[in-house]
Amino acid sequence: MSANHPAPSPAADTSLTVVLPLAFVAVFMAFACWTLLAVMGVHLKETLALTSTAFGLLLATPVLVGGLMAIPLGLAVQAFGARKVIIGCLAGLSLVLTSLMLVESYLGLLFVAGGLGLSVGLFISGLNYVVSHSPTSRMGLALGCCGSGMSGAAFSYLAVPLIHEAYSWQAAPLAYVLVLCLTMVLILLLTDPDPPSGWNPELRQSIKALHRSHLSAFGLNYSVLFGGFMALALWLPDYLSAHYGIPLRQSASLAMMFILPGALAQIGGGWLADRAGPRHVLRWSMLACLLALLVLSYPPMSLSVRGIDEIYIIEFRLPLTVAMGLLILLSGVMGIGLGSLLRQLYDIFPNTVGIAAGATLLMACMAAFTLPLLFGVANDLVGVRNIAFMLLFGMTLVALVVSEWAGRIEERQRIMEETRQLTEKTLG
Repeated sequence: MSANHPAPSPAADTSLTVVLPLAFVAVFMAFACWTLLAVMGVHLKETLALTSTAFGLLLATPVLVGGLMAIPLGLAVQAFGARKVIIGCLAGLSLVLTSLMLVESYLGLLFVAGGLGLSVGLFISGLNYVVSHSPTSRMGLALGCCGSGMSGAAFSYLAVPLIHEAYSWQAAPLAYVLVLCLTMVLILLLTDPDPPSGWNPELRQSIKALHRSHLSAFGLNYSVLFGGFMALALWLPDYLSAHYGIPLRQSASLAMMFILPGALAQIGGGWLADRAGPRHVLRWSMLACLLALLVLSYPPMSLSVRGIDEIYIIEFRLPLTVAMGLLILLSGVMGIGLGSLLRQLYDIFPNTVGIAAGATLLMACMAAFTLPLLFGVANDLVGVRNIAFMLLFGMTLVALVVSEWAGRIEERQRIMEETRQLTEKTLG
């Protein structure tokens, strides 16, 4: 065990069996709440006669507010403990969703959308809670299991339409409130308060050291993988429907097939990071992302071949089944990369996971907020729907280069430090 990593308590293995499922449910509900308005959007748009711009702002508000709240919530986790922040966010989201059943104006919906930004606190505190109860040797696997709660986004795509058809749209927020309250009760009954780090001198020095670390490179990688994943999850229904001429309901179901592999693959990514090291897993997953994005970037093309007697037209267009296979592959390798990044988060910031996760999520949420807008603007300017994959290819390539550069700097610093220590020991 590295000297930089705090040793887990003797009861870590036992308590993890209780903490990990509860943390997973908390993260699961975070992403379910985050995407709730996107799934209920058709009904809300028709009821309030919203324009596309107003509707887009409504969907983007939870991501934007969540990003702005990420650092304050990370500081709260560090100061008061992850358990208190989880309970506070669960209670706050319950109140926000209860108000969703009562609002009848667009301004009220915007207020609710901003309140759903509290979901980011569940993600940050869930990760920190797992870190405090997991042994270092299995930290990647535990964090990957917690991060797989991103499947809550797919749950919203599946459950909310069924609840809406069986009862009414107001029943969907009510069902979410019941799950949130049940989770809060289970955490209160089954877990003990975790000792907060507090604002001690060591913590202050750790916070000051964040700017000297590789937080920017780490945040760029997480922004590309997390932000790119969330942006594609929101953008794919419209892309598949327009590109392949299929009904929007079918394209939404295909988008759900994109979400699930990425969420579940984080478990494998964390497990691999525990054994092969997060840097190696991240490198190969990003290379696989580049390969999938390169193929998906090619727009439909026609090649004219002039023969002896006539001109032959060769059409190049990815069939829907092939495109979905590549998208599922892309989702899986993105998930593996995210799982390895969660392990790397602990390796780089073992004593300030909450604050580092907050800063990282700020960058990732800004990417998830900005990318769909860039996709739309680039599509309007270029007129090629595949431009989104081209943009992600370029961003992933830049992130990989920066990551490798930061890794080489860190390796040189490590060698220099070991040489210095060896010299001092020899001279002494």
